[in-house]
Amino acid sequence: MSLKVVTRNLDSKGFENVYIQYAHGGETKRLVIGPKGLKVKQGGMDDGRLVKCAGAAWKEHNASIEDGNEAIDKAKSSIQFIIRRFAEDYKEAITPDVLHEMWEAERAPRQGSAPVGAKVTFWQLFKEYEDGLLAKVKDSEKDGYNTARALKPLGKLLMEFEQARGVKLTLASFDYALMTAFNDFMLSKGHRNATTNVRMGLLKTLLNHWVKTGVSKHVAFREYRRPKKHKNAPTNQQIVALSAAELDELLALDLDCKHLRYARALFSLCAATGLRFSDAVRVSPADIRSESIVITTRKTKETLTIPLNWLSRKVLDDYPEGMHGVDLGQYNARLATLGEMCPTLHKPFKRITFSGVTTVFDATKTRKYQHLSSHAGRKTFVCLCLMKGIPEFKIRNWTGHKDLKSFSAYVDGEMGQMEMMNRF
Repeated sequence: MSLKVVTRNLDSKGFENVYIQYAHGGETKRLVIGPKGLKVKQGGMDDGRLVKCAGAAWKEHNASIEDGNEAIDKAKSSIQFIIRRFAEDYKEAITPDVLHEMWEAERAPRQGSAPVGAKVTFWQLFKEYEDGLLAKVKDSEKDGYNTARALKPLGKLLMEFEQARGVKLTLASFDYALMTAFNDFMLSKGHRNATTNVRMGLLKTLLNHWVKTGVSKHVAFREYRRPKKHKNAPTNQQIVALSAAELDELLALDLDCKHLRYARALFSLCAATGLRFSDAVRVSPADIRSESIVITTRKTKETLTIPLNWLSRKVLDDYPEGMHGVDLGQYNARLATLGEMCPTLHKPFKRITFSGVTTVFDATKTRKYQHLSSHAGRKTFVCLCLMKGIPEFKIRNWTGHKDLKSFSAYVDGEMGQMEMMNRF
């Protein structure tokens, strides 16, 4: 992998274009310097730097040396930053083609929305959308935070797809065939159905955004629907939810770390109310009315009224100023740490999911505590309510589930089955 300054394309007046050349894996790409490029008179460079030359013919060149070298240094520094950032994010070296796309978006960002037919690349548009959203969403409590987090892995997959299939992505290329090929590409890499569904949904959101803002007029992507054989793959996967005994053990842990205590409090609030993580972090004293939590959910914009119980009261008493946001990745990691401290959660646990119609499971996660995540609190609530004999229609009023199909995804068919069978 190398980066150096080169000159190419000598014109009839004796001037050459100056580029930063990146080489990796036997491939090279020349990157333009600055928004409009940089030219130099032949013989006016030495070892990648503009140098002073004698004679009246070099007067204009000599006057521009300082600005020219500054532009070279600035471009080289920015390109090195992109290379380093890509390696840190994706744990691999960036290819020349991908670097070229990212550099073009970096050096010549679009200002505002371009008219239909404007000559901008897909990756320029992608970066503009990502930068705009990240500028608007700086913390986990704002709408759009999860979308901003999901853009990076989507972008990486699209880059990998572009390289693997030897295609150059444009707005016009996203039709039914390409969307199908991208879905199949993700499945070939072992991504679960739930993950591919989220990625395809976000991609459609982006493409629709560019249509609505007048950047694109291509709508062929809207015809795409995920194959029924993928959507209707078996759903008999084991739900990650805590039993009453497991929850009691988690609540009994003696914790010195305030971050772990807060993670447990958030999980407890979800397990006591059925709230999603995104709503639990927003509960404040203003949401408590007549011994109930009254809150409008971020995902569905539905207003729910959930009666308080002993556990939700305890959490809110411990945090009288209300809950606060926390990074989802950190929260999930802390839940796994809490679970590891509970002996009952070390029992063998094999969670089967599906990639297309192929059964897959993570062989590195063989214990129940390793599968704890932000979804487990809400699922724990549903399962414990059913075990206590609360009617499903009442539980759905509290959780906001509109139909039995979506509600059933939160039900663990194995939990408590021995206790029930013993009643026979």
